[in-house]
Amino acid sequence: MDNIQGRKAHLVNLKNNTLTFDAEDGNKVYKFVLSKSVVGQIIKLKSSNIET
Repeated sequence: MDNIQGRKAHLVNLKNNTLTFDAEDGNKVYKFVLSKSVVGQIIKLKSSNIET
């Protein structure tokens, strides 16, 4: 269940179709690679990774 008091804002970087953000001061770094083949097409998740 979503707990609105538990939400936190995080800085997100998007470079070379890769979205990365640090969730716990370097303890967990989430990395999502996005793809879009045609202009106007929906962006798709190509891969994801969590570095701990």
